[in-house]
Amino acid sequence: MGDQDEVSLAVSSLRSRFEQLAAGSGLKSSADAPPLSPRPGGTFPRARAASNNSLTVDSTIHALRASSSSSDLKSPVSDVLDPKSAALKRPPPPPPTRAKPSVSPAPSPLTRPVPLPPSASNGNGNGNGNAARADVREMQPGDLASMKGPFYGGSALRSTSMSISKPPVPPVPPRPTFMISESPENGSSRQRRSESPLGFAEREAETQAASPPKLSRSNSNPVEDLDYTTDPSSPSPAPPPAPPPRSSRPGLPPPPPRHRTSRSPQPDAPSNSNLPPPLPHRRPTVPYLAPPENRSSPSPRRSTMAKPAVAQPLPETPSDSSSPSPNGDRKPLSKFQPPPTRTIALGDKLPAARRAAEGSSDDEEGPEEDASAASRIVDTIPDSSSSSRRLPTLSFRPGFPPPQLRFHPHSGCVIASGPNLVVSHVHHIKIYNLEISDAPLYDLDMKQLGMKDTKVLSMEFSPSMNKEDRGAFVWMGTKDGSILELDIRSGALTATKPSAHLHPVCQMFRHGRSMVSLDESGKALIFSPDPEHPEQDVSLTYTTPRAVRTTDKTDFVKLLDGKLWTASRTEHSGGGSLGRVVPIIRVFDIFNTAAPGKSIMPSEHCGQVTSATILPTEPDRVYMGHEEGYVSIWNLDTDDGWPSCTEVTKVSTSDIMCLEGVNERLWAGSRNGLISAYDVRQTPWIMTNQWQAHNAYPVLKIFVNFRAIETNQKLCVVSLGRDELVKLWDGLLGVDWVENELVKNESSFSTFQDINALVVSWNCDAARPESLNDGGRNAEFFTDVFSSVTTPPDIISFSFQEVIDLESRKMAAKNMLLGGKKKDDALSDRVTGAYKRWHDKFVSVVKAAFGPLGVEYTAVLTESMVGLFSCLFVRNTNEFVCREKHIAAIKRGMGGRYGNKGAVIARVVIGDSSLCFINCHLAAGQHAIKQRNSDIAAILEEKGIFEPSPLETAYVRGGDGTMVLDHEFVLVNGDLNYRIDVTRRETYLSSFRSGDLSNLLAHDQLLQQMRNNKTFRLRGFSEGPITFLPTYKYDPRSDEYDTSEKRRHPAWCDRILWKAREADRMQQLSYKRYEVNVSDHRPISATFVIRVKNIQTEARERAKAIVEAAWADEQMRILDSAQKFYVRQALM
Repeated sequence: MGDQDEVSLAVSSLRSRFEQLAAGSGLKSSADAPPLSPRPGGTFPRARAASNNSLTVDSTIHALRASSSSSDLKSPVSDVLDPKSAALKRPPPPPPTRAKPSVSPAPSPLTRPVPLPPSASNGNGNGNGNAARADVREMQPGDLASMKGPFYGGSALRSTSMSISKPPVPPVPPRPTFMISESPENGSSRQRRSESPLGFAEREAETQAASPPKLSRSNSNPVEDLDYTTDPSSPSPAPPPAPPPRSSRPGLPPPPPRHRTSRSPQPDAPSNSNLPPPLPHRRPTVPYLAPPENRSSPSPRRSTMAKPAVAQPLPETPSDSSSPSPNGDRKPLSKFQPPPTRTIALGDKLPAARRAAEGSSDDEEGPEEDASAASRIVDTIPDSSSSSRRLPTLSFRPGFPPPQLRFHPHSGCVIASGPNLVVSHVHHIKIYNLEISDAPLYDLDMKQLGMKDTKVLSMEFSPSMNKEDRGAFVWMGTKDGSILELDIRSGALTATKPSAHLHPVCQMFRHGRSMVSLDESGKALIFSPDPEHPEQDVSLTYTTPRAVRTTDKTDFVKLLDGKLWTASRTEHSGGGSLGRVVPIIRVFDIFNTAAPGKSIMPSEHCGQVTSATILPTEPDRVYMGHEEGYVSIWNLDTDDGWPSCTEVTKVSTSDIMCLEGVNERLWAGSRNGLISAYDVRQTPWIMTNQWQAHNAYPVLKIFVNFRAIETNQKLCVVSLGRDELVKLWDGLLGVDWVENELVKNESSFSTFQDINALVVSWNCDAARPESLNDGGRNAEFFTDVFSSVTTPPDIISFSFQEVIDLESRKMAAKNMLLGGKKKDDALSDRVTGAYKRWHDKFVSVVKAAFGPLGVEYTAVLTESMVGLFSCLFVRNTNEFVCREKHIAAIKRGMGGRYGNKGAVIARVVIGDSSLCFINCHLAAGQHAIKQRNSDIAAILEEKGIFEPSPLETAYVRGGDGTMVLDHEFVLVNGDLNYRIDVTRRETYLSSFRSGDLSNLLAHDQLLQQMRNNKTFRLRGFSEGPITFLPTYKYDPRSDEYDTSEKRRHPAWCDRILWKAREADRMQQLSYKRYEVNVSDHRPISATFVIRVKNIQTEARERAKAIVEAAWADEQMRILDSAQKFYVRQALM
């Protein structure tokens, strides 16, 4: 009995913590221990088979359970310190074997089960049977392996003094300093663990408990994301609940781990220490610090040389266990510190301040504009401010108007060779010789040619070694797949190839001495000369074609540089968003049998492909037109011989319908009937010419009649429009060359006269004229203005803004909705009354100032638009004649529907020079730079502002006076609203006190745009030196800048700019401001000397004849260069 008692005592003293947790009474609840972590290799604990059935086990033991906390492995000190008793005890049996389902790597680590809280147990602190079985399944194999060494060896019993080899344990990252403290109980516990044969398993469990939780990541490692296996019959775990804690229900599967842990003690769990609950479970730290390249292989363990810091408990605070911990969202501690969190990227501007209250229209502070891709693309639109609007018409009969030919835009086909044009439409073919007549020489029907029901779909002139036969034979592709040859000199068919294709022949090309036909299925037939008989031309009857397979259902096909370029509307790359569509372009080297086709794509977003061309001056580049106004540029000189996209630029707000390289210019046709010529030698491009070609109908095709170079010494360009017209243009733009040379010699046939102009601009902030009668400097305003000129001016322009209260919502709504009412309406009387008061004021002050001098003025133009008011006075004199007096308004507020922002434009012609005065009020806001740029661009490029004028010599660049930039002299004045980009108010004040304005002018938005923005429409305008303080924003009736809550930065919002075709013909004499304090703006004025011309018609005609003779020599030089290019391209 004594020996048995010693054995029983030894066994009870060595009973592991696994048995104590499974025992019935006096043990801690399973909810206090977090689940075990998976091993780095991705393995999970499973039950082991029993290996020693002769051992007796206490009936109170249910199962073994893994432990994850060092505090749970405590045993009585006497049991551990008695080696004799420990040697006589027998180990407990292993748990029964349980089948385990396969583990899927898909679930997130957050769905791992955790032990139930104490309230979920059966009241005895041990948990129910289900929880016990789950604990068995969650046990790590390594933990049982640590028990096998001392108990299941070959010998009977082993002493605790024997050394046990331990595998390396990964060190634990240091815990936060606020959690590091030590209790005597922890110290003794560590001493006991070091002497226990189960020390490795305890240290591993302590490592898992002490490791801080790792945040979940979207791109997780499959090894790290393996989940514990739970009962298949159990429902999926619910997401972590929000406090207050949910009610526990016995028998449910373990809930997922909480995102936040509480430092409060578990009130239901019995505890004999002041230790805090263990930290929540986290994934292994080794893959997190050094993720392996091969996820299927486990990461190596870290060295045990680095000892983790000892985590000491925090002082207990009585609180509910479910309350979130303040450090629940703590970042995982790892080898490296986490990067700082930023909400604004480095270098980004701070967002605009929120508006505190409503103010005037000038106080609108819009959101800061971002440098998005869209806005950067808009900045690449070519500058059109100096483009010519002359029509470069061409005629093959000198002295006759250009021909007016018609075709069918949907089923028609047009080709040209010298003066000969062939137009086909289904069953009919018309042949023209434009040197003889605009009427067709032959009007053929396919029935007359013996080809009943034959429909022509494509045509091209065939090559010939005989010079007389060049441009005489036409190959025609038909709908039934046949190819016909027609002699345009006789109007007869010379050859046929029936059923050459099985599908309709939709395209016909010529390259060198070869002909290429392409049908709708993508099959191409190449007719090339016989190498054994190179002197013979290709024959539709005798030449055997070579078949090449390309892509079918193409919307764009063109032969460029010997390669066939195709694109389909249905083929594109990118997501479902139309804004990210990139077309797929297929290129086939059809003349190289060993080279297959290749698919290429633009480097940036652009619309579907519509056209492509090569510039004669840049033969190694292809310019491809796209919808949405884009042009992609492709480099042909590459290492592999296939094109590569180098740039995508936006050149128009309308779709690019067709492109053609003509001499040094890239011609583009748009949907609105315009043809534009671009100079692509600089970035951004410059629009040198633009004219209305097809009366607002889309331009369908542009091509060069290169045979006219050889036969007629003309570079003829043919355009086809949806208006069913065929038009011919001069590709050399000779009319512009002649006019530009005449401008250079204008002094030889013109006389000049100087006139003085006074321009006054003021944002009066709804002030009435009576507000200037309070004495002092306000009453002297107009006197000071007129004293700025030494002699009475010939023109006086008053440009006022905010004449009415724009913040009156009632007035704004009525003005927008009822602004079209008749003049006897009450609202019209109210609005007109404000303008009339100022008009009467202008008349009275002008008469008072210059009447005593015997100078009289007449208000020739007056116009108002929702706050804008312009009044133009012209001196009554016989020295010059004022003609073409017109005035109009352009709305820019609310997308062009409201006139609170916009411009009033006045135009007069004095002598043979046109003058345009623009009173504008642009978009407000510190950061609304692009909106202001858009407003001024829309004003300057608005079409049809005035009626066309018959005075061609009074306007520039071929204009007829319908647009702003058609005028020789343009003055832009008003509240442009450009601000100063200085963030600190102290910078303003210091500059003002010191009188140094150069620092502020360097940050002026208008000057920055004129200096740096190549697409800025005011870039070609001039402004005099600014020597006065900013004119905005003042407190009304004071000399203090804005002292309101917003404290807006002072700025030069009120400006006067000018532009002249010849810069030396317009000079500014003064530029100043006035100290009128009834508004938040200060008024400004400027005086100019403008040199107008008077043309002598006969002298001009003589000079023009000389220039035209010089153009004939220049024309031959350009034509010779163009002919060489088309020969190199194998088109001639």
